[in-house]
Amino acid sequence: MARWSIFLMILLGIAGSVSSTTKKLFECRANLNVALKNESVFLTKIHQADYIFTGKIKELRANELHVRVKRAIKGNLNSTMILVLNDTCESYLRRSFTGIFMARRIHSSENSHNSGKIAMNFGPISLTLTNLDKINAAIRGRLGSKETREKDKNIIDAFLQAIREKESLRFHFIQSAINYTRVLQKRISVPVEIVLIRRQR
Repeated sequence: MARWSIFLMILLGIAGSVSSTTKKLFECRANLNVALKNESVFLTKIHQADYIFTGKIKELRANELHVRVKRAIKGNLNSTMILVLNDTCESYLRRSFTGIFMARRIHSSENSHNSGKIAMNFGPISLTLTNLDKINAAIRGRLGSKETREKDKNIIDAFLQAIREKESLRFHFIQSAINYTRVLQKRISVPVEIVLIRRQR
């Protein structure tokens, strides 16, 4: 009876541990997906990162990842990067995982123990064309938040409106000059040549 009790306790302990790990994994993936869908958060992570690259996890050590770099997207990189895990769900990571990694160099003001090392900044995230396109667009400055795009649109609209108003003002000024010149010509009875310089477009 005692043996069965011990065996049952071990099984319950294992089940509880697996359940806890699975829960953390789901929470981690859920948080990651939320961050990916939030353009402002995603942009911030991209701009904060000193290094962005695609790679494959070669080795998992205590609080460290050894990643083989496949393609550098941002920053000068070695063929293998050693990354300190920083606010990254360890349960989400596994050996041979291939994805997009974002990392930044740790400064002494942040963490004197790991100063100079490179830490995970975000992710890693799945290696998909959509994620790659978003990252490349952000690095090249073609991706912005809805508020930023709206602000840019307003600036462009205001600029175009100013040009239209200026063109209208320029037209009225030229017409006034022509009319005045014609009146002056009649008054002094001297032919006056009217020369208009058309702006090259």
